[in-house]
Amino acid sequence: MDGGGARVAAVAHGPSGRHADGHRSGGRCPVPGDPGQDTIRQTVAFLAARQEQLRYQAFTDAGYPIGSGCVESANKLVMEARLKGAGMHWVRANVNSMLALRTLVANARWTEG
Repeated sequence: MDGGGARVAAVAHGPSGRHADGHRSGGRCPVPGDPGQDTIRQTVAFLAARQEQLRYQAFTDAGYPIGSGCVESANKLVMEARLKGAGMHWVRANVNSMLALRTLVANARWTEG
């Protein structure tokens, strides 16, 4: 893999703490004034703030699907279709309950609700 793909694969399939530390200390360090330095600093800060969400191995071990494709698709089909559709009306206070019901329908789990 090139272009950082190996690091992405490592994060997706290994313990996240090890990789965050590796990114801080490993790889090419830009020289002061390098425009990439801010990008690297922002990326490391972004990932460090989201360590709990980056436990991919724990989530896959628990049976959760990993990958933005199915999640993004579900968000579009279940959530956005109802909230952003033409002529749709809703009140902020009712959104969570309404989306919980739509999720039950979308997952064929209505009898469990």
